[in-house]
Amino acid sequence: MAIDAARFTPHLDTRRAELEKEVQGRNSRYYDQQEELLYRNQQDRKAEHEGKIREYRAKEKDARKLARQADDPMEQLRLKKEARKWEQRAEEADEDFRDARKKLRAEADKYLELIEQSLQGTQETEHLFTIRWRIAT
Repeated sequence: MAIDAARFTPHLDTRRAELEKEVQGRNSRYYDQQEELLYRNQQDRKAEHEGKIREYRAKEKDARKLARQADDPMEQLRLKKEARKWEQRAEEADEDFRDARKKLRAEADKYLELIEQSLQGTQETEHLFTIRWRIAT
């Protein structure tokens, strides 16, 4: 006795669509969470960087102010060199932050691309096996 597969096709198609939507949602949520973690990490790094820069600029400003007030030329030179050192540290911190930010953005872009790919996923049906059975009386 043969089974009419056409009777099951609409139910299988409905179930397949439900599963596809569920998988897309799960994948999308995971990648979205990962991208959000990277975004927050980037914001934390930015705040940390801005704090360092403020500190370096304040030390540079203080050294320059003390250099202007110094009477001794050697002391004035030493303070100007110190101010220059703080200026250079601030510039290096800016460059390091830009590099780190680029890496984090690239990683976040990768997750956004993975979200898009998971939502555009393809579906493939493959015949794996056949079951033959009979009822013995």
